[in-house]
Amino acid sequence: MELGLTNESGAMNVMHYFTSPDFKTWTHEGPVSWGITSLGLHQNTDGTLGITCIQEVRPPTWFEQLDPVVYGYIFDGNSFTPTYWNVQDSQSSIYIDPQLFENDMWYISPTGYTGDPAKAPATPIRVSNPGETVYSAPKIADPSPVRFNNGIHLFATQNGSIIHLFDQPLRTVPLSPETNSHFNGTTVPYATIFNEEILLVAQKHINGRRVPTYSLSKDARNWTKWQILAVIPKHIQACSSPVVGPNPKGGWVMMCIEERRR
Repeated sequence: MELGLTNESGAMNVMHYFTSPDFKTWTHEGPVSWGITSLGLHQNTDGTLGITCIQEVRPPTWFEQLDPVVYGYIFDGNSFTPTYWNVQDSQSSIYIDPQLFENDMWYISPTGYTGDPAKAPATPIRVSNPGETVYSAPKIADPSPVRFNNGIHLFATQNGSIIHLFDQPLRTVPLSPETNSHFNGTTVPYATIFNEEILLVAQKHINGRRVPTYSLSKDARNWTKWQILAVIPKHIQACSSPVVGPNPKGGWVMMCIEERRR
């Protein structure tokens, strides 16, 4: 991951980051990492942010295949430091779309399928420590759990739309026609809490580009209209897989992936 902090040959994806003092006006701080995708984000007890991801360019080493880990960065408000997280799962060594939540790693782990996992006929969502499948469905990806009102809600992408899961065991939440329409065409969700509401950040295709949008809910059922989170400079081809959190220096920070076309 050290190489990811420099412009890596062959990398199609670039992570950009933005800062905001008030969640309204955003400043593009520039590209910071090359050759990664599928961002996740969590806040550590010391206030720093952990960014999980998967690598795009470099294949895993022989040792990494024996003991795979999730790679990412620690952001202290000034710089990004490469790091990794060990995953305890005796039944799987594939950790796609990883997201650390309450000390456990959540990820999809399709086995026996080599194509786009979002198109797999059956994809399990798994949780580490000790490693178990908490939900399985065709063409599902991008799991993002959040605790709200003492319960765990899970948002994910399925068939080009966001789905909402809840309860133990996880089950799909019946959606009203309005909410179903609201989630349709919006993908790669990231869920967190903002002012005691669920803040759902996701990508939406607007004017030929994937851009970060957000929606809020006070009850996990009714949602505000999607709003563009940040104005993305025109030279950036896309701002996919957006994640947002409190900047350790104050204010807010948002990271996303530019998927460059050759």
